[in-house]
Amino acid sequence: MKIQPLIIIFVAFISASVGSRILFLFPTPSKSHMIIAHSLSRTLAEKGHDVTVVTPFPLNKSIKNHREIVIPYNKRAKEVMDKIMETKPKSFVEMVSLMMEVNFIEGEEMIASEKFQEITNEKFDLIVMGMNFQNFLLGYGEIFDCPVIILSVQRHFSGTNFLIGNPIAPNVAPHLTVAKYDMNFVDRVKNFIAYGLDLIFFAYANYRQKLIYKYKYFSSTNHRSYDDAVKNISLVLVNDHFTEGVVRPNVPGIIEVRGIQVKPTPDKLPDNIQKFLDEATNGAIFFSLGSNFKTEQVSDEKIKTILSVFSKIPQRVIMKWDYDIIEDKSDNVMLGKWLPQDDILAHPNVKVFISHCGLGSVVESRYHGVPILGLPLFADQMMNAKLAVEEGWAIEMDLKVLEEKEFHEKIKELVYNEKYATEAKQFSRLYRDRPLSPRDTAVYWTEYVINHRGAKHMQYPAIHQNFWQQNSLDVIGFLLLCLWIVVKIFKLILNAVKKKFVKNADSKKKQN
Repeated sequence: MKIQPLIIIFVAFISASVGSRILFLFPTPSKSHMIIAHSLSRTLAEKGHDVTVVTPFPLNKSIKNHREIVIPYNKRAKEVMDKIMETKPKSFVEMVSLMMEVNFIEGEEMIASEKFQEITNEKFDLIVMGMNFQNFLLGYGEIFDCPVIILSVQRHFSGTNFLIGNPIAPNVAPHLTVAKYDMNFVDRVKNFIAYGLDLIFFAYANYRQKLIYKYKYFSSTNHRSYDDAVKNISLVLVNDHFTEGVVRPNVPGIIEVRGIQVKPTPDKLPDNIQKFLDEATNGAIFFSLGSNFKTEQVSDEKIKTILSVFSKIPQRVIMKWDYDIIEDKSDNVMLGKWLPQDDILAHPNVKVFISHCGLGSVVESRYHGVPILGLPLFADQMMNAKLAVEEGWAIEMDLKVLEEKEFHEKIKELVYNEKYATEAKQFSRLYRDRPLSPRDTAVYWTEYVINHRGAKHMQYPAIHQNFWQQNSLDVIGFLLLCLWIVVKIFKLILNAVKKKFVKNADSKKKQN
């Protein structure tokens, strides 16, 4: 038997067994964003890849093949985030502008960190970045000489679509400020204007990021230009899915992975939570207003209202709270500073989720078929709540004007009116019915980009065109000019014929 074929087979086997080196750049100001990022990074590590994650929010436990470079949360960024949560920006532009500033701070904090600088001489096969107004980090695609994937923790929005040339589709895709699936004419007018304003805002945001890129970290004399760095993006993993209700056009470089943070099999709950839920013979309610929410932001009056209602219902309540003790808490309420949300929602006794309607929370509630009582606070939470209500499996209330009687009635409506649970479970079945799980989908396309060294063949050509070319406005303008010239020539010919006809007619009259 020849040895050479055996050697070839052995080398091929070894090569297939060795994973790629993948770098996650996630200097995010939100801990909830890392739940999604870690869902992918952990899965890739379990598949044998060597994963490095740069973030302010590391995992609680170490994992094989999974290294974390912890960049402390910047104090100034925290102050801006607290301002957003406390003052509740009155306009969409103000809110997004503040979020942009926070992400600028966090991105530059990462670059300046000695811990991060220590790994810049290492070799990586792929960078996975967050979509958080940090496009100036795209320069590291050239530094590490590898392709870049964007993992967007948000649903489809203009910033993501502009980045990869994806069609905006304002006629069918509701803007964050419109938040309606079935848009009438007036809604479509509002939607068109909103997306038009996005063009202006994101052009400004892009300009700001370009300045940071060019004049602070990646001089054009030594590195590729900012515009070329943006065009180095291989694909975007977006936190969305067509079963959400918005069927829209996507280019091949947009991969929908909504639900990636939901575990295929729930982890075992801590014993005290498991026992508390198992013994909830009348069902249980889960209360959480998200990772960015601080208990101090709720007035004493509202806390009393919430606890008073909880004391009057037969269901048990698991409540995310920043303190172990809270005054006037009834025996049917359990407190926790950080709770395994996905695993709790998977418990069959959980009947209602009282939530801020962050995207991750809505996704997990939808996946497990649990109706929502929405108390949205800021950003996309308003849109998420409105869309869930429109789908028929949620009720929305305003935390600022929460009244005891109405709050009590809405909880009872969700618990005892079966239509909400029926709708939620129907969405759950639809949500789960996919050829691959969101995690497996994300892993497949991540490895696809590595295997094909950036997969440039997937890139939509429109990314190399300007706004006028992408929308064929130059062609339309040219055709209109041609039409105008043809009309002008036709008029000149018509006038010449008319003059000749009149001249001939006058000549005949004179002859007569």
